[in-house]
Amino acid sequence: MQVLSVNTGSSSIKFALYDLSSSVHVDRKIIFSGVFEGLESNGQSRLILIENDKKTIKDINLVSQERLSEAISYLKDYLQIYLGKKNFGAIDAIAHRVVHGG
Repeated sequence: MQVLSVNTGSSSIKFALYDLSSSVHVDRKIIFSGVFEGLESNGQSRLILIENDKKTIKDINLVSQERLSEAISYLKDYLQIYLGKKNFGAIDAIAHRVVHGG
């Protein structure tokens, strides 16, 4: 079972893809994780990916006023390509962290 965890903020999106196929809690692992940074209106958008302790940084040209939505679309497309190359199945669940101000 693969679970995508997403945490959106005002200027970033953090995410991680977990492999929960093992019934033993310690054997569960992060397949990869990352963060979109610079999603504010005047920020320089970039995507930082971490897989097997290797960090890759990509400058992303997000041009619309809806930069968070555009970054989510980019992540969706990236996941489809990534999962296909690695012969992973589909993502089984998506979790989103919600924080209410108070």
